[in-house]
Formats: sequence, structure tokens, C-alpha cells
Amino acid sequence: MTVDQELHQLAVKAAGQYPDSLLTAQGWTRQELVDAIHARLQTKYTDMRATGELVADDDGVIRPAKRSRRQRRRDHTTPAAQPARCPTPTKLAFRDQAHADDVVQHWGYEDAPVRPTRAYPCRCGSWHLTSQTAGQQDTGRHD
Repeated sequence: MTVDQELHQLAVKAAGQYPDSLLTAQGWTRQELVDAIHARLQTKYTDMRATGELVADDDGVIRPAKRSRRQRRRDHTTPAAQPARCPTPTKLAFRDQAHADDVVQHWGYEDAPVRPTRAYPCRCGSWHLTSQTAGQQDTGRHD
């Protein structure tokens, strides 16, 4: 049996799962549904062959491509979220607001030209210090 014949059999079986009432409500005949499912299966099969997900054995049997243990292990994990890039990487970064506020209250650099007045959250996930009041807009580099 050819691959196309097997795909057609799968399409017939899948189309048989749909009740007639659903088909008539959608305005489809059973044969139109079989043809549509068959076309989708052919497209998916072609794509999987093109990407190497399916390969043919020496005797012509189509099977899923072998993947390394590392690839199989990654199938069950989600990629780690990458933190957003900080628009002000030269500023001190604090892990939470409490730490940043503590530094604002106990600022010890009297000879510094500017004294921080408050902390603000950054899109990178850290907290930074600024000398601007809450009503002022900074240059828009942070969220």
C-alpha cells in the first residue's frame, strides 16, 4: 500500500467521526470532508519529510527520524524566559523595591552631584534609582 493510499484511509476514518448533522450544518458532503482531510494530511506528510522529521528505511518504510537523548529530553521542557534587556545597564540594579528604597534612605555619597530620591521598576526586572520625582518624566528609557 502506498503512502497516499494510507493517508486516504486515515482521511476516510477521520471523516467518519463527524456526525451527518454537523456536515449538513457546515454545508459539506462526506466526500468533500474526506478530500479536505486527505489534502491536509498530504501537506503535513510532505512538510515532515522536508524537515527530516520522517525518514525512509532501507526497505522503504517511513518512520519518525531518530533524535538524540538530549533532543528527546528537551521535548518535555519549556525554554527559559530570557530577561528583557536593560535600557540603562550602567545604573545600579536591585533585586526588589525594598533593597532599592533602603539605599535611597541611607545614601552615603554626600559628594555625589545628584542624590537619588526614589526607586523605579525597570523592564529588565530590576529596580533602579533616580533623582527625578515621581511626577517627572525621565527620558523614557524605563517602563
